[in-house]
Amino acid sequence: MKDVETERLILRDASVDDAEDMFEYAKLEEVTKYLSWKPHISLKDSEKLLDSLSKEAKEKDSYVLKAIVLKENDKMIGTIDARIFGDGLKDAEFGYCLNPKYWNKGYMSEALKTFMEELHKEHGVENIFGSFERENIASKRVMQKNNMYYYETVKRNFKNKGEVELIRYKELRLS
Repeated sequence: MKDVETERLILRDASVDDAEDMFEYAKLEEVTKYLSWKPHISLKDSEKLLDSLSKEAKEKDSYVLKAIVLKENDKMIGTIDARIFGDGLKDAEFGYCLNPKYWNKGYMSEALKTFMEELHKEHGVENIFGSFERENIASKRVMQKNNMYYYETVKRNFKNKGEVELIRYKELRLS
């Protein structure tokens, strides 16, 4: 996916160069509480994760990873990614993470809107899904602001916390 801009953000390829900015929030329990990975203990953890995911994004058409960057100061404040799957790679499920210093300012809703548009345009994705733990009301609100609605409840196994019940939302597209 090409780099794209919103009113306040740039969505660009994430890289190991973003590790310091990522570590700033990835080390916080409040951030990883609902994620599939544990808080990072050192900068090396953020470097390893970014290295692994950015390589996967370059090598596979079925994975997209973007850094969410503030235009005003070029600071990476989060990431957004998607796994593309299904017959003809027409389905995608996204995930995101944001530095809590930037919560409740509309940044994630803004990033997700543009990210979803690009998944449709550049990758020909027809169905977009997102999942959240029931208690993660902030993620639910971000998805609802982006025309997403309840689809199903699923159970997934996360290495750091075992089986988790997730609420899965699907984009409602009016074409």
